[in-house]
Amino acid sequence: MPWYVFAAITPIFYSVGIFIDKFLVDKQIKNPLVLTAISGSISGIIGIAIGFVVGFKFMGFSQIALILLGGILLNWYLIPYYAAIQRDDVSRVIPLYQFIPIFTLTISTIFFKETLAIKQIFGMGLVILAGLIISVNKFDLRFLKPRPSFWFMMASCLMYGSVGLLFRFVSKSVPYWSIFSIQYMGAGFGGLALFILPSVRKDFGRDAKVLRSASRLLLVDKGLSVMAQMAEGYAVTLVAVPLVNIVDGIQPLIIFVFGFLFTRFFPHLIKENVKKEVLFQKILSIIIMLVGLYLVYL
Repeated sequence: MPWYVFAAITPIFYSVGIFIDKFLVDKQIKNPLVLTAISGSISGIIGIAIGFVVGFKFMGFSQIALILLGGILLNWYLIPYYAAIQRDDVSRVIPLYQFIPIFTLTISTIFFKETLAIKQIFGMGLVILAGLIISVNKFDLRFLKPRPSFWFMMASCLMYGSVGLLFRFVSKSVPYWSIFSIQYMGAGFGGLALFILPSVRKDFGRDAKVLRSASRLLLVDKGLSVMAQMAEGYAVTLVAVPLVNIVDGIQPLIIFVFGFLFTRFFPHLIKENVKKEVLFQKILSIIIMLVGLYLVYL
């Protein structure tokens, strides 16, 4: 199959997983900390299982520590993410993940002395503009006062982007599946650590009746995430990474279409704001983001 098929599988699988998350945090487990703790625990089990299959390889304490820290962040970035999708439409929130390259490029420029082309800076500006457009309640003098979900997503983007930056210090000689296994075990540590909080233990016990169905949905979610990562990893072996990143950038459009279809045909599961002015706001911001991403990556 051509590379763009594998590249397109990634945002589609991630998008399905995002709507599973939305259903869970709206209908079943309403404490983002509890949902993050369960998600991390499932990731830890997956990481251990993969480790038994591929073998546990010692790669030095510093390398393992970095990967584990990346895994913890890969779990904890879900806390503000769940809080954001709980408060707002998925199609208004998820496009803000396009801020991740803004954070990583900015940090790389400051700390790793990398340089940015003029078109990349302009593209970053377009992404920021689009993020503000999609995050405001309406176009008025409060344009620079985004909704609370915007700030939750900025925290989530910063943590997720930091995972990639940490891996700059991981040796390229370390096998991919070994990294993947340890990273997921790190996510497991992050999830288990949240159970230290009394509120998490209390709400976990309160939600005991729905934990079985929620855990099954989370397992499906994690399965989709693993397959998406595998598809993306294979796609970058067939073509240049920036091209894969551009295809990944269509995820906001996929989310928008899925959200509209859910609202139209399954409003009892997920319902979004489909007023004409809101649809225009979302479409405009998605178009501007896609142009910005094109300039950033190519």
